Amino acid sequence: MSHTPASTSDNDFASGGAEAIATARELISETIQILESGNIQSDVEILLKVLFITNTLIDEFQNTGHTKYLDIAIEGVSHIVHLMPETLSDMTGVILALLGPTFLTRFEQLAKIEDLKQTVDCLIRARSLGEEMSEDVELRLNAIGFAYTNQFGISNDPTDLDIAVIAFSGLVTLTSDDQDGMREYLNNLGQSYQTRFQQRGDMDDINHSIAAYTKAKSITPEAHNSFPVILNGLSTSYLIRLERTGNPSDVSSAISHCEHAVKLTPQDHPDLSNRLCILGDAWASKFQHFGDVEALNQAINYQEESLRIPRSQDAPSLVILNNLGNKYKLRFRRLGNTDDLDRAIKYYNQTVLESMENDALLPFRLANLASAYCARSSYTHTGADIQTSVHLIKQALSIANKNHKDWPSLLSNAGTTYKDLFEETGNIHDIDTSIEHLSEAISGAPQDHYELPMWLSNIGGSYQHRFEYLKHTQDIDKAVEFHSRAVSLTPKGYPELPLRLHNLGASYQVRFNHTGQTNDLNDAICFKLQASELVQPDHSDRSAFLANLGTSYISRFGISNDLNDLELATKYGSEALELIPDNHVLKMVQYNNLGNAYTTRFEELEDIASLEKSIELKKAAVFRAPPDHVYLPVFLLNLGTSQQRFFEKTGNRSFLDSSLEIFSRTAQHPTGHPFIRFGAALKWARLSLMHKASADLEAYDIAISLVPELVWLGASISQRFENVRDLEDIAAEAAAAAIKVQKYEMALEWLEAGRSIVRNQMLQLRTPLDTLSATHPDLADELHTISKKLYSAGLLNLSESSSKLVDIERSAQQQHQLAKGYKDIITLIRQKPGFESFLIAKKASELIQRVVHGPLVVVNVHKSRCDALIIIPGCHTIKHVALVDFSLEKATEIRLRLEGLLSYFGIRQRSASRRPDLSFQEEQAQDNRHDAQSAMSTLWHTMTKCVLASLGYGLPPEGALPHITWCTTGVLSQLPIHASGDYNNPDTRLYNYAISSYVATIGSINPKTSSNNETKLLAICQADTPGQSNLPGTIEELSSIRECIQKPLELTEIQGPDVTAQVVLDAMDKHDWVHLACHAEQNVHEPAESGFFFHGGLLTLSAIIGKSFKSKGLAFLSACQTAKGDKSMPDEMIHLASGLQMAGYANVIATLWSVMDDDAPVIAMHVYKLLLRDGRMKGELTAEALHLAVGELRELVGETAFERWAPFVHIGS
Repeated sequence: MSHTPASTSDNDFASGGAEAIATARELISETIQILESGNIQSDVEILLKVLFITNTLIDEFQNTGHTKYLDIAIEGVSHIVHLMPETLSDMTGVILALLGPTFLTRFEQLAKIEDLKQTVDCLIRARSLGEEMSEDVELRLNAIGFAYTNQFGISNDPTDLDIAVIAFSGLVTLTSDDQDGMREYLNNLGQSYQTRFQQRGDMDDINHSIAAYTKAKSITPEAHNSFPVILNGLSTSYLIRLERTGNPSDVSSAISHCEHAVKLTPQDHPDLSNRLCILGDAWASKFQHFGDVEALNQAINYQEESLRIPRSQDAPSLVILNNLGNKYKLRFRRLGNTDDLDRAIKYYNQTVLESMENDALLPFRLANLASAYCARSSYTHTGADIQTSVHLIKQALSIANKNHKDWPSLLSNAGTTYKDLFEETGNIHDIDTSIEHLSEAISGAPQDHYELPMWLSNIGGSYQHRFEYLKHTQDIDKAVEFHSRAVSLTPKGYPELPLRLHNLGASYQVRFNHTGQTNDLNDAICFKLQASELVQPDHSDRSAFLANLGTSYISRFGISNDLNDLELATKYGSEALELIPDNHVLKMVQYNNLGNAYTTRFEELEDIASLEKSIELKKAAVFRAPPDHVYLPVFLLNLGTSQQRFFEKTGNRSFLDSSLEIFSRTAQHPTGHPFIRFGAALKWARLSLMHKASADLEAYDIAISLVPELVWLGASISQRFENVRDLEDIAAEAAAAAIKVQKYEMALEWLEAGRSIVRNQMLQLRTPLDTLSATHPDLADELHTISKKLYSAGLLNLSESSSKLVDIERSAQQQHQLAKGYKDIITLIRQKPGFESFLIAKKASELIQRVVHGPLVVVNVHKSRCDALIIIPGCHTIKHVALVDFSLEKATEIRLRLEGLLSYFGIRQRSASRRPDLSFQEEQAQDNRHDAQSAMSTLWHTMTKCVLASLGYGLPPEGALPHITWCTTGVLSQLPIHASGDYNNPDTRLYNYAISSYVATIGSINPKTSSNNETKLLAICQADTPGQSNLPGTIEELSSIRECIQKPLELTEIQGPDVTAQVVLDAMDKHDWVHLACHAEQNVHEPAESGFFFHGGLLTLSAIIGKSFKSKGLAFLSACQTAKGDKSMPDEMIHLASGLQMAGYANVIATLWSVMDDDAPVIAMHVYKLLLRDGRMKGELTAEALHLAVGELRELVGETAFERWAPFVHIGS
């Protein structure tokens, strides 16, 4: 279109050119002087000067091609125009009429859009002053408009459209309505605005397009051959605007103008085909907005007709084919006839095959074909169709222009495709990709976009799918949020409203299944009922709506016990089953759902016929499901459950054998969701345990092996804790079953693998890789990098780190991908010789070898039985002690009695003025202590004493006490075993027999002793923290520590306002030991957000875990509840003390509950007297030092003052 010559100066021109420039500059200067002086003798003289300037310089330009001449002319004449007085307005108009074409000439050379704008501006100003545009300029502007319109079709450069719009809008402004060219210019302007809207999506453009076409129509006689063309353009613009606004009046206008255009078009006219196609689009839009199937049939008829009749050579046949595909796909969605979908695929495929490779619309044609294959896959669940869809959508995304206005639509299409792929594969990466594409579509689209409600509904569905896989609560909350937004943005009466209402109801149902909140269930039924009432009787979605409504009534029956709910469930479920075509994938799903309804009916009415009907329906579901289908394990689990109930009701053992076989098959099914397989494994194990001599231990082995998938590394720590709660006490249950058949090693391994899951995952990510580095350094480096990123990602609080949907989702997906990468590289490492067992759960033989510092007692507490497994250093076998008099109920009762004692004394946080006035309530205080004393006696006689007897500790030793390390499960992990004893008799307390320590798992035991190189102790003191009660005892603690320091030991003290979380973490990194004397809290809702209170804020558990200290010694946590775990998941041992261990401290002194401010200095003084004696830090003596210190405190407060001395514990080996 243009060229840009090299820059020049006046000296570069030939003598003639230089002379012309000099003359022009002189004349410009003279004219400016005249105008500035105001001494204008003759306006003609000024005009002649300007004429000479422009003509001379333009002539030189035309002779040489140097735009420098144009630059000088434009600069000079523009200055002159600026100085022209109002009294010479006529002359100003003439000069502007000269300046405008000069700008135009330079635009034709350099294609700078500003020159074209100046051209039009000058000509409009000139016209306002009486000077009309010349015919030459008119032709040139028109040619520019056409040229750049055509060039856009090749370049896809939006600037080309801007130029076309400026040229045509200038012509329209500069032309009178009665001039011959006006209708052509308006038509071209309408088309340019229409095209630019399709490129950019600016609503002003489509409104301007309609305005231009409307004016063109008003000045054009109906008999004129351009009248139908204008009508067609106007109709198309109305339809395009409709897609953004959804305004029904646009549909009526489009149809009216289209029908008028077709009526005026002769049968043999080459444009008839295109006009029929546009009329078909208009009728289809009416269907989309009013749900009238006849309108859709009319649309298909018009477009089929447009395809049959002869077309002009340049008629857009690809548009007709694509539109036909759209219409057939719409009718399939409405009526569910797969023949329509096959026709859609045929037409879409033809458009793709006939498209040029550089066609800007090819990506969207590929996406349409992908969506048709995707729809057919959803109907039939044919694996080949979904794979074809994914291939096509990938190709579309790779070649599409991201600046195109329909880019968000393409992303949404891709998101839906990947959601359906996830349904087929269960691969978390696919649903992540779906959400990623949909998030980008929503974030990048105008908030008034017509398709936004659909995209919101789609992303709501994707979040719901991911929730059902990962069980992360925020996903189902987002699903409800997006579905709600979709419904709120959908107009009443819009055909898609029933679907969006149903989707919203479904998301509420899923959330109710997770939380049990009745409000969610009521909302689910409310929205599903609305959807079922609004949907057309012949709509293909009606069956799904009824089926899911029936499911909600089953749920409500479980709460209401109202038989009417049960009757409605079976009624709607049966009606849905009848409506679903036999070849539809929903048929097998509804057989299963209706079977569940009949199971519920049996449970309520004890009607054996209902149970038989349930089994019949569920068998039909299993029979219809392909062997590798993701739904099959769900169907199997439900069928097995019904057959189990039939056995329990009738005693027919063939149903017992069948259910066991089904549960086994489900637990081992390769495509089953981990939660489904886990549930099946538990049913298999428990059923065999109840009705056979012993449990099938393979079932428990499968259940334990699934734990890492259920508590996935790809989730944040908070999410993983949430998942842990769903596991209940699987490790204790499995271990009890193994112990029952004397499989002690297996029990030990399962307890190790099924407890402290999150803690073990975090520690595994920090496993030293020395051996791997020696032989495979590249793999070691890669594993270290992934592990470090995954460790940090798990601690990230996404809700606080970003408020943008795309950013939050991207962070979550990065963690998902890191988890996948971690799993992949571990698999690769295990393929290397000598690394077959790399990071695989430890065998019992390996665990036993870690016990070197006295006996380890693992106490398993389960409702079926209680046992102790004892490992003695140097002994390769596990000693078993059946705790026949101990039980889960007794352990729970002991905890309740202790809680009563603590509640009476108001023990919540470390404080100097926390306790009641005992002078008035001494009797009640003694009653509470008596209950605690009784509880400790029960623990002694039923558990502790039995363990001591097995160890041969018949009498308290006269010399040094042995060291017992306790590793407990369930509620027992919250009890002070070291305080157990019969306090009514002498020498019947555990502390008389042994020193006690605690560990969360055997793997957490560090068999190495402390380093002799430890010399630096950090002491943090917070006597007065904002918002907390004062702790004067912390100052005394610090003084006690100071007195124990001898060279070469170094003590660093940080206290007062200087203490912040980051200051403490930095200081901990530089010291071997740390002493924290302050307030602390245990956050029961977000365990990872528990922490220590400082002047500068809270040092959280997640921040501590996030540090990776190396070879640290002792962490003394002189604060409250630092070893108090979460009641809802006691086996996780997630508290501040465990956080310090995870951060790298081998020994931790912590508290099970709050402590008195006066007591902490006593403990600190006696602990450090022993540990820092002789100027050496003796971390290996921590357990002994604490034992002696607690003994000193016990002497001061009395041995039955359990609330005072019992909370102090040592965690470590």
